[in-house]
Amino acid sequence: ELSIAGGWQDQYAAAFGGFNLMQFKKTGNTVIPLRIKQDILNELSANLILFYTGIKRDGPEIHVHQRKSMLEGKEDVILALKQLKKNTSKIKDALLRGNMVEFGKLLHEAWENKKRVDPRVSSGRIDTLYTTGIRNGAIGGKILGAGGGGHLLFFCPPLHRKDVQRALEKEG
Repeated sequence: ELSIAGGWQDQYAAAFGGFNLMQFKKTGNTVIPLRIKQDILNELSANLILFYTGIKRDGPEIHVHQRKSMLEGKEDVILALKQLKKNTSKIKDALLRGNMVEFGKLLHEAWENKKRVDPRVSSGRIDTLYTTGIRNGAIGGKILGAGGGGHLLFFCPPLHRKDVQRALEKEG
């Protein structure tokens, strides 16, 4: 109604809560609750770290550019979006099976594909922060939301958590 470009995931996540697979289609949207065992949720919680990049983002501008690229049929963008969709299914399976290392690797793949959708998703500063996290023990991660700033989420085994924290704090 306000004509502000953006995704729907945040609103659906707030409305439904929990872990869900969300499918957005022209014909209608579907939310499928994922029944993840408590021990898997505990392990996931122990392996995730959230960092603020210090960069204010402009999500609507990124969404407008992504939509334009998609409507223009830019091949690399379409391919990256298809890969993100396939990746979502693999992430769901890794979570349900409790394969946390695979989850971390798939998070990294999702990040690489998200950057291919629009170069504004990342920046030199974000790339430096991400690389710092990976070099210090994180298995994977990604920027949250539209990108361009905001928060980085890392999947990091507890053994390397302090190393990642210290290295990113050093980066500011």
